[in-house]
Amino acid sequence: VPVVLGNVTQPTCAVATGSFTISNFDLNNTYDIVPSAGVTISATGLVTAPAGTYTLTASANGCISAASASVTINAQPETPAVPVVLGNVTQPTCAVATGSFVISNYNAATSYNVSPSNGVTISTNGLVTAPAGTYTLTASANGCISAASASVTINAQPETPAVPVVLGNVTQPTCAVATGSFTISNFDLNNTYDIVPSAGVTISSTGLVTAPAGTYTLTASANGCISAASASVTINAQPET
Repeated sequence: VPVVLGNVTQPTCAVATGSFTISNFDLNNTYDIVPSAGVTISATGLVTAPAGTYTLTASANGCISAASASVTINAQPETPAVPVVLGNVTQPTCAVATGSFVISNYNAATSYNVSPSNGVTISTNGLVTAPAGTYTLTASANGCISAASASVTINAQPETPAVPVVLGNVTQPTCAVATGSFTISNFDLNNTYDIVPSAGVTISSTGLVTAPAGTYTLTASANGCISAASASVTINAQPET
């Protein structure tokens, strides 16, 4: 009777077939395995076969042995699907430094790995939140790891402009000039400056603000981000002649 030696080598993530050795293999015998589809027997008695339960018989001189004990080869472990990102990435905003995206084929039974992983979180519904960077994902289950996903890029957080700062003293109105003025010391041509109230106010290309009597605050905006308001600046009423 054919005897199987030791443990069965089961299929892996990469190899769909398993194998086992007939310990009392004899080249003078002919071996038959049931079922036989996809099965090979080497010249040393190594049997390679797909998933299934098998029995073996040996035949020689017109005689057939009794069947061996059954041998089971398990199904190949399933490799998880490559993670797929659903729709557009939610990019960082002025207020939120991280971006996010959804794994559309998320499976709670699967483990997901993001590379690089620093600062990354994955929620129980497949929402990935991460700082600026370019990421790929893999899924793992049953000891098998998927191929890497397409890369996903989260942009840098848009920079919020500095709070406008007034340089030195305010030039107050005079008997001859009804308006006063002051300079934004950290003026940046890439920013847009808003002043409240704005009636009668002008801002030059060098950051010189000219305005009538009143108390003002300024904000700077760029990249869709708005700074906090500046300290208030007061321009006095014109002295009466």
